[in-house]
Amino acid sequence: MECADCGSTMVQYIVLDDTAGALVPLCSSCFTERCKMVGEVTMTYWYLPTQLFPPSVLNILEELVIELNRYLRFERERYNRLLKAYDLLKKTVEQVSKLAQKTLDAEKHVWEAEG
Repeated sequence: MECADCGSTMVQYIVLDDTAGALVPLCSSCFTERCKMVGEVTMTYWYLPTQLFPPSVLNILEELVIELNRYLRFERERYNRLLKAYDLLKKTVEQVSKLAQKTLDAEKHVWEAEG
């Protein structure tokens, strides 16, 4: 697994990046830099004692991170499609409402002219 920021193979942290909506593997120095920029208290992260894991476990972990990021991207895209559909529906309802109001106003003028 490589650090997402510098490409180092000494990944020690997995960070949930709220902006990107993805799990980001980071080495110790890049994690420290991100803590300075964002603040450690506001970050969600997991420490990986990589020296304690055999390579097979690290490979499985890397595959897990990749699959979770695919799933997160899919859900983010799905959510964005729902938001777009909601916005379109809302605009359509507003237009229909305006048209209905104009029709009622026109009928009101006709009734007043007849009466």
